[in-house]
This record gives sequence, C-alpha cells and structure tokens, in this order.
Amino acid sequence: MTALMPERTPATTSPRTSAVTVQELNYWERAVALYVSSMPSRFRAGTVSREQMHAWMLDGVERLGLEEIRRQARYADGHHRLWMSHLVTAEVERRHKARFPLKGRLNRAEQGAANSVFVLAPVSGRREVPEVDGVCPCGGRGYVEINDPGLDPELSYSLDCPVHRAGASWWRGGAA
Repeated sequence: MTALMPERTPATTSPRTSAVTVQELNYWERAVALYVSSMPSRFRAGTVSREQMHAWMLDGVERLGLEEIRRQARYADGHHRLWMSHLVTAEVERRHKARFPLKGRLNRAEQGAANSVFVLAPVSGRREVPEVDGVCPCGGRGYVEINDPGLDPELSYSLDCPVHRAGASWWRGGAA
C-alpha cells in the first residue's frame, strides 16, 4: 500500500477547479482531500481564506480522483470509529499509519475539514458507510466479544461494533 503523500506544487485559488464542489464532499472526504493536496503541513490558524481551503480540497480531489478520495475517507472513518471505541487492531492501525504516515498533517487536514464543515461550507446529505481496511474486530457480526481468559467468565461482555453494529441505521442513511 502506498502512502498518500502530497506532491509539492503551487496551489490554485479557484473555488471550483473540478467537476465536484466542496459542498458535495463529506467531512472525511474533505480531510483526505486536504491531506493529499498541496496544503502546507504547517501554517498559522486563521491565516487561510475560505477560497484557499476550498482550492486545496479540490486540488486533493484532482490529485487522487473522487472515487479514491471516497474510498480512503470510508477507511479513515472506519478507523476513527474503532479508535474511539478502543477496538483498533494492530493490522488496521498498521494500514492506517501506512496510508497517513504524517500524523501532524492528518491532524491539520482533519481540523481544516472540521472548520470547513462547521463554518465555511455545508455538507451534502449524502452519507458514506464507513469501512475497515483489514479485518474488523467484530468479524462483521456487529459486536465484539470481550473475554479475558484470566478472569471470571461471568465478567465477559460484548460491545457493539461502531462500524458494523446493526442498530446504526443513521450511519447508513436508512433502516438497518
């Protein structure tokens, strides 16, 4: 797997440089697009215009292509949901780090995406289903069994999978 490493090219300032608009991108698509764009890895917060941020997002879409941006965004969303639930496996973490080796840049891209979603441009109503790049701890069952062989079997329990749980219809945009 190759890392999504940005090339260093001058950024454009056009608010619409491809067939897609920023408003059509969801949060994770915006974050991935910023990560692969010509956005500098370091800049002071508040020094970048809305037009420049949009230009970097569209630059990222042009570099990687919309379908690949969406695929990478589903993986990033799946990783984040597992991470928030403390369920990331070593394999999933390894693939995520290979995909996004520059943690600071990913953090900056996520912050830029968050600012864009909440301040700069509304997000479309389209929702992507998160995915796990590798084997999910739930194995697709929708729950993870937590069993510690050194403990009393009565203390074992299960957790809903944040990616595959059946009751998460709001993640899928409809009924489960």
